[in-house]
Amino acid sequence: MTDNEVIKTLSDLLDEKLDTKLDEKLGPKLEKIFDDKLGPKLEKTLDKKLDTKLDEKLDTKLEKIFDEKLAPIKSDINEMKIQLEKVESDTGSLRAGQLSMKRDFREMRKDIKDIKDVAYDAWTQSTENRELMYSK
Repeated sequence: MTDNEVIKTLSDLLDEKLDTKLDEKLGPKLEKIFDDKLGPKLEKTLDKKLDTKLDEKLDTKLEKIFDEKLAPIKSDINEMKIQLEKVESDTGSLRAGQLSMKRDFREMRKDIKDIKDVAYDAWTQSTENRELMYSK
């Protein structure tokens, strides 16, 4: 054993003996005084002070931690909101374009039907005219 280890061991032994002697002689007296008079008052005071101080310290530390940890998440959420608004705007534009194309398609169908009807009428007219010409 080194000198430091020997000194530490002796110091621990002396502390133990002193604690046991003090506990034997003063322990019951101190416990009675503490339990009867000081205990409840001291307990309440300490509880209040510790609670408020701990609450304040925890609140400030937790706020800092939350702000540090949540700041990137908040910015990501804001970016996602912006992107979502853009997507909603784009889908609104697509819907409007789709409705416009649908309307144009209906008009084209109607125009094609009209052209078909005119062509059919012209074809039947020319067929009737030919029959009239050849029958004379």
